[in-house]
Amino acid sequence: MDDLTQHRLRAAHGRLSHGQTAGLAKHLDRPVVILDVDGRADYWTDDSFESVAAIRLLNSDDNELNRKAPSNLFTSGLGDACNLSNYADAPIDQVHSNSVVKHVVQWQNICAMADDALHVGRSGWIETPAWKFAIECRLPFFYWSAQPLRRAILSASKHYGSTA
Repeated sequence: MDDLTQHRLRAAHGRLSHGQTAGLAKHLDRPVVILDVDGRADYWTDDSFESVAAIRLLNSDDNELNRKAPSNLFTSGLGDACNLSNYADAPIDQVHSNSVVKHVVQWQNICAMADDALHVGRSGWIETPAWKFAIECRLPFFYWSAQPLRRAILSASKHYGSTA
């Protein structure tokens, strides 16, 4: 996939995500607090922050949290996508997850992540892999491949088998 196509897809994705955040802020009549599960600050570089009070980044990899933040709205912490109990009493308006579920892998962990996201946030942007989309993980026909091949490819990923 060329850079222009990726940029267009990212821009469309950003418009949808920003629209949901702006709609929630309008509904609540205030800027929102976002918990970005397995997030990193540079993911948000193209986004507008006018509807956002704070973005809390949660990641299992300290290196991902050390990236330059585009604004002072960011706080970060190490944690597990399948255990959001540290945020149970925090005012989280939107739980944001950009395709983290494909790294969680095991069904019980996917369920734990979904349950915690429902418990912690008022709303959510939970993006999942597109099984019918021909290119995922930057590989053509990845999800159409046999499970052993997908497992071998994912085992090369630093996130495979982890819960975040």
